[in-house]
Amino acid sequence: MTGGWHSDRVSRFRGVGIGIAVAAAVALLRRAGDLQGLVGLVTAAILILALPTSRLLSRRLLLSGLLLFGWLPLLWWWRLPVGQYGRVTILLAVLAGGLAGWTLGGDWRSRIRLIMPDWRAVDVWPFLAGASGAGLLHSWLTVKAPAGALSLLTGGWDNAAHFSMTYMIRQAGVTLDGQGLGPDGSGWPLANYPQGFHTVIATISELLYGPRSGTAPLELVRFVRAEALCFAAIMLMITGGICALPRLRRHFFLTGATVATVTIFFVIGPGAAYLINGNLNFLLSLALCIGLVQLVVVASNPTAPIVAGALAGALVGIANGWSLLVFVALASTACVLLPWRRRRLRATAQSVPWLVAIGFGVAIGVWHSAKVLLSVHSAAFASIPGFTPAAPAWRTLAISGLAIVCCLLALPRNPSKSGNDASALGRPVGRTLRLAGQASVPAMGLLIAGGLAALELHQAHHLSYYFWKVLSGLELVSIVVLAVALAHQVDRRPPRLSRRLGVTLGVAGLLALTQFFGYFLPSYVRPLRALVNAGYRVVLSPGERLLLETPSQTARPYSVASHLVQAIPVQLAHPDKVVVYLALAPKDDDNAANVIEWYRALTNTWTNGYMLAGSVPPLFISNLEVAGQVVMHLLPGHPNILVVVPPETVATLRAAVPDASVRDRIVGW
Repeated sequence: MTGGWHSDRVSRFRGVGIGIAVAAAVALLRRAGDLQGLVGLVTAAILILALPTSRLLSRRLLLSGLLLFGWLPLLWWWRLPVGQYGRVTILLAVLAGGLAGWTLGGDWRSRIRLIMPDWRAVDVWPFLAGASGAGLLHSWLTVKAPAGALSLLTGGWDNAAHFSMTYMIRQAGVTLDGQGLGPDGSGWPLANYPQGFHTVIATISELLYGPRSGTAPLELVRFVRAEALCFAAIMLMITGGICALPRLRRHFFLTGATVATVTIFFVIGPGAAYLINGNLNFLLSLALCIGLVQLVVVASNPTAPIVAGALAGALVGIANGWSLLVFVALASTACVLLPWRRRRLRATAQSVPWLVAIGFGVAIGVWHSAKVLLSVHSAAFASIPGFTPAAPAWRTLAISGLAIVCCLLALPRNPSKSGNDASALGRPVGRTLRLAGQASVPAMGLLIAGGLAALELHQAHHLSYYFWKVLSGLELVSIVVLAVALAHQVDRRPPRLSRRLGVTLGVAGLLALTQFFGYFLPSYVRPLRALVNAGYRVVLSPGERLLLETPSQTARPYSVASHLVQAIPVQLAHPDKVVVYLALAPKDDDNAANVIEWYRALTNTWTNGYMLAGSVPPLFISNLEVAGQVVMHLLPGHPNILVVVPPETVATLRAAVPDASVRDRIVGW
């Protein structure tokens, strides 16, 4: 007994010593810059996959995604004493040191077996889906010039705000609500926007490039690359959740068909449309909803700390990403209680402290989200413009309705015949009940969309932003629920039929589905490129648009993007002035209001004061006469405003302004 106790104590001391040494080595390597870039990304991926959150590889992908995307925002709500190391360095050091110390501080052979996940052939599908997401955004991952990065972003109106929030978080190390007042003494209007997504992008940037923020042009490139990696991680998480479902792990081709269906919707269809429109933050919240649905179906023990932490993390991430989706997520989470049995929901003594800590974290996350929601006026909420639906309403309604029907068909008709005691409700029957309960997810989404429609029609007399956003996003959530429910129904058929249907769906049906959202072929196919270049009207799918257009945007950046980057030093040289970049046709053929937002984002002056003083009507400045009218709207009576335009157009614009007293405040760079 004494020798065994002495041996255990020696093992613990050995584990603690090794853990501290490994953590210190990681911190020093990060500080020296050796664990950044691709090396840092691969190291972080290996450490995350090594966490023994589950025995199955695909389920690890799902749990890790929910935990990271959900809980990371909490690290950015306060100014933490991280010094020059940064949050990511400390996280990597703790993770590496903890894994090394735990592994070598006991029976290292058995613990290494726990670290190494079990995998099957079906586990290859999530990595193929992640690779397809990265391939779609290859131009984003390889962009080098700031003007090229900005060209990729100017097509989506919301990208200016998303970059501004991420850039400010990178600079200050805290979300906007903790940054106080702006340089002009006024507040930040974006402080009331949920910033969970932006903390995730800031974390990825810090992992790749270190905690120190660069200049705005440099951060543009980093922002675009981080968004591309975030999208690839989203694809890994949601497809990993599909491959983690026990019924699907037995069928390689059926699982592949299910993963491919979901991947097509995300990479070719409406998911790619969200990327074009600058709505990756919304896509991340949808992915958390989807991951929550998948975890609820397989969660045999919801009181296990890892499962409870992932469920709670998803709710926190959604609440601080796109808060309206919380109600859809809660409808899914409620299904985790099925079947209702006290023994199944009873926590062990070891798990109680963890569950209390998780509950405390959820309370903080909900409180932080509530501050934002309570600051939104219902009239503005109902009438905000600016979103183009990524899917027609009929398609969303059809997919949601089919998902509800297929989930309800999954209800076990006679559990006792499946080899399970009907009173005991074993795990297979419990999963079936929870899958059937997921019919509440599209049903709740339709209910929320209907409520928003009634509110918007009552207050604004037309359907606007939030209705179309919820209805459009519901399609992606419902397609995953539908695909999983259909696969469940196919699995009930004889094995030979299951394989035959899986192969058929994987070859014929999926090839047809790729063309459902518009013409899609790899962009290097010469006939397609020739047709587009010749001016023929070709209906391209959103994914094809990204593959076809983004390489040219990075190789030949838009003039407005190049001009915006060149004009940044003007505002920096006049910190006491409100510098307004004016987009002039024909080279700067873009929306004037959005261009000004981009200039505010690039110069870190997106404050209430700057935006109010330098606001212009949201119009296209098509000629010098209109430009002169805008200048006369801005400059007279406001001596602290400067208008900056390309140097070659300064004299021409000055001549078009009737008031000679303000002409000297039109400058170039």
